[in-house]
Amino acid sequence: MNKNTVLAGLLMLAALPMAQADNGCSLRPPEAVLLPHAYPGQTARPGKENTLVESAMLADGARIEIRRSACVDGVSSQLVLLVPGKLASDQAAIEKLRSIIGRLKWDSERAWAPSLLSFLQRAPSLPLRQGARAVCNDDSVAEPGQCSWESNGGYELRIERGAKTTRIILTATISA
Repeated sequence: MNKNTVLAGLLMLAALPMAQADNGCSLRPPEAVLLPHAYPGQTARPGKENTLVESAMLADGARIEIRRSACVDGVSSQLVLLVPGKLASDQAAIEKLRSIIGRLKWDSERAWAPSLLSFLQRAPSLPLRQGARAVCNDDSVAEPGQCSWESNGGYELRIERGAKTTRIILTATISA
């Protein structure tokens, strides 16, 4: 990750207003990142403990789900793409996800696509560990899920191939 990408993520975290609700979290619940009503069947459902889940069906038959949470000193965003069929390689899955992220109808006030695309460009060169490719925001390579506040969070990519669908999971965390 370049320093500008990390800085942009930290600024996004710092710009979130303090929580209004008394739920133990110092950040307000996350807001939707997709433009409202941009896709058929699009939903945005708030959940417990400062979470939000958005989902939409895309024109090519793929389904996207974006899960976000914010609490105390961290923001986590997970983009799950369900693609019909079995993609032949990790590179094909990465290219599919890059293409979709580039075409999504993002709410420009909350878009974090540039940092995701930057990670996906680098992902093929990262070692596959425990079924995922991961890197921390300070450029250290860690086991999946192990980027901490000391590294300002990180990114993780996991690709799961089923008989009828390919599930591509991209997780981004920012901690401060």
